[in-house]
Amino acid sequence: MLDWKFFVGLDFLDQPTSLHNRQDFTLDFYFRQSWKDDRLAFIARPGLDSLTVGAEVADLIWVPDTFFANEKTAYFHQATTPNTFLRINSEGEVFRSMR
Repeated sequence: MLDWKFFVGLDFLDQPTSLHNRQDFTLDFYFRQSWKDDRLAFIARPGLDSLTVGAEVADLIWVPDTFFANEKTAYFHQATTPNTFLRINSEGEVFRSMR
């Protein structure tokens, strides 16, 4: 059975930068999502009850198609590599964090 209920969280890094004359603002934050996908469950072993993987795995599994309505411009922080990771536990619970 697939459980498609998912959660979204935002952790703001700074106070919003407001541009009053243009009526817009800038935010820098971590965007976090979590959900359960039974298809990703695995048998836990001693010392291995979760997997932490990079951004490339997000292209291989189902991820929520979350979007920000009315956003003017958006980009993901990529200093040397994409600032994204996924943690998948043995129950199939997925935690994704992006900056």
